[in-house]
This record gives sequence, structure tokens and C-alpha cells, in this order.
Amino acid sequence: MARDVLTDAWAEDQDDDLDDEERWLYVEPIGSRPAYHDMIDFIATRSDRRLSARLEVAVDGRGAFSRFKRTLDDWPEDRLDWIEFSEERRRGRARAWLISQGYQPAARRNPSPSDQT
Repeated sequence: MARDVLTDAWAEDQDDDLDDEERWLYVEPIGSRPAYHDMIDFIATRSDRRLSARLEVAVDGRGAFSRFKRTLDDWPEDRLDWIEFSEERRRGRARAWLISQGYQPAARRNPSPSDQT
């Protein structure tokens, strides 16, 4: 019974925090366009012409993201390069957004799982 009271009190505090507009920043959705451009930019970094050609076909039209990823499944080293490239681009956009909102992004304390592979 005491646990339920504590849980209810904690949940009530959380609800109060969610309503505090001074505590939160609204993050405007950016859509998929930047990620699509990341794929295009990544293709330009590849030296294997067969891979580049397949990726260019993959990003054309609907379903581009899943085709791009499936194509990279046949090139495991390039797939790892893509993951690193994509994560760095996303982190860069996040840092730029934080700066535009008046914040100083902190350095990452722990490496991401992909950095450890």
C-alpha cells in the first residue's frame, strides 16, 4: 500500500513538470530532407563505383531509406562508415540547433555503441 502512495506522488510530480513551459524547449520537426541529403553526400564519399551506382539507384523514389540500408547490407564496412557518417551529421544538426537556442552543447561523456565496434 505504501508503495502505491509513493508511486502516485511521484507520478503527480512528473505531471506537474510536464506542464511547466519554462522547463522545456519545443523541438520543431525537421522532416526527412536532411537525412536524405546525408545519403546523397555519403554516396559521393564512396570510391567503389559499383556501390555508388547501386546506392544512387536505391535513393531514387519512394522507399529510398530502406533500399539504401538494404543495399549497404552487401558492403559491411561501408555500412559501418554510413552509421558513423549519419550519426555525426545528426549530432551536428543537434549541436547547431542547441546553439541557435542559446545553449552550449556539452561534450559527449561516453562513446556511443557504434564507436565501440
